[in-house]
Amino acid sequence: MEKAADRHTIDVTSAALKWVAAVTMVIDHIGAVILEWALIESAVPWDHNFWAIVDLLLRAIGRSSFPIFIFLMVEALYYTKSRKKYLERLLVFCLISEVPFDLAIGYTNTWEADFVTNFFVPQYQNVFFTLACGFAAIWLIEEIYKSEKLPFPIELLSYALIIAFFTAAAAFLKTDYGAGGVLAIIAGYFAKRFGLKPVFCGIVIIGVLTVLSSELEVWAAVIVLPLLAFYHGTKGRRGSRWIFYIFYPAQFALLAVVRNTLIALGII
Repeated sequence: MEKAADRHTIDVTSAALKWVAAVTMVIDHIGAVILEWALIESAVPWDHNFWAIVDLLLRAIGRSSFPIFIFLMVEALYYTKSRKKYLERLLVFCLISEVPFDLAIGYTNTWEADFVTNFFVPQYQNVFFTLACGFAAIWLIEEIYKSEKLPFPIELLSYALIIAFFTAAAAFLKTDYGAGGVLAIIAGYFAKRFGLKPVFCGIVIIGVLTVLSSELEVWAAVIVLPLLAFYHGTKGRRGSRWIFYIFYPAQFALLAVVRNTLIALGII
């Protein structure tokens, strides 16, 4: 049987998508953790407007990360060996990531770039909470759909209740991207279930995020859509699955240390 990679001149693998998401995520967080703190404190060198534009550019590039992770999560719903273990990993890293996330981003709630003050900030939770809510929602919806046991009106009502519960949970927990992020995951799932090609799934995901999160999300289309246009379902060289889970809290911890070191040195 001919491999998918052999049938296409250009083939973007899921492994490549993960690396693009990781790199753009770091670019985004350099802006959010370091540069935006310096802008708030008016501690940037030279022209403030110049650095504001740099920050906007970093954040625009970073918009690509979350839609890619959503797309890969929807793919994982169908291709992971164990949905239960997949959700368990998300829940474990909800907890592992929270302190590094708060140390890096917590200043947006406490207005203090301080390791003690921001060791735990309950007003804002990391994106793994959003991903876990979204995955649980689409898993339950898929189970109901596959069972074919419920009358259609009851099936639709069940979908509505699941969506309402998990979007409310994200809003209550004040997760990164919040209810809009969960709805983008659910929208991406339905786009795939209805047989849309990857690039159109990307359009749906980015569209929902743009409407429900921020107009800045539309910039994700510049990077994400060309990649998804050449995605054909091949995995590529994945390496350890744990790399991308660990990478998220690790980069926050590193960026928090860098920012506070720059502050201590009087650079920002």
